[in-house]
Amino acid sequence: MRDALGPPGYAGIRPQESAIEKVNGIALKMKEAGIYNENIGLVLDARAGGFNIDSAKDTFGKLPKDSPIKVFVIVDSDDEKTFDSIQKFGAIPISVVKDEAADRLLNKIERALKDNGVASNANASIAIPELQSELAIAHYETTQSPNNMFNFAIAGEDILQSKTQSLHELALLDLLARLASQNQPSVMAIGCRDSLFETLSSLQERIQTVLKLIRIKAEDIEEKITTFISALGSLTKSL
Repeated sequence: MRDALGPPGYAGIRPQESAIEKVNGIALKMKEAGIYNENIGLVLDARAGGFNIDSAKDTFGKLPKDSPIKVFVIVDSDDEKTFDSIQKFGAIPISVVKDEAADRLLNKIERALKDNGVASNANASIAIPELQSELAIAHYETTQSPNNMFNFAIAGEDILQSKTQSLHELALLDLLARLASQNQPSVMAIGCRDSLFETLSSLQERIQTVLKLIRIKAEDIEEKITTFISALGSLTKSL
């Protein structure tokens, strides 16, 4: 049977692969082709109100050890249970104190990425809940060069529980699309309130660099993932 994205073997994708395995196949092809030369990083915020660590385990436990995708998880320093769970599925914990200042947290993230083969901030995406959106705003307000800017995926409260795995995949696919196009840093507001999007739009106008702002409704997440996979799959097929 023909796969929805093309014939068997299309862009290194086999018909029965999960979405994260498809994303990994695309990432490998892009790295082999020299589109990027280092690892890429996804940072998940698992503090209170953030991403569910069990869902992350289900998603990223399928990644092979040689995957260029490295997963990092922000965790409260006193949350020993979550800390242990992170290490069991091969992710890298980033331990923070309660109410860690944005600049200190961003420095910790940057050090953890570099220590694990993600040498450039441009090769990383930080996925945070909407209640932590000030982290993204602080980062863009204080970072001058686009080459030093992270991508951010900001998730609304209502979809964090129901669409967690899809959010992981969406953040990675947006990062790969940026690398493929050598494009400007991007912020995805996924299922977020109108007020946050207005704040991000104001930020986009205020800072002295180009920032790509993407708004995705909760009901459009799966369609966006399919579009990303199809486009990036076509790219890798031509490499």
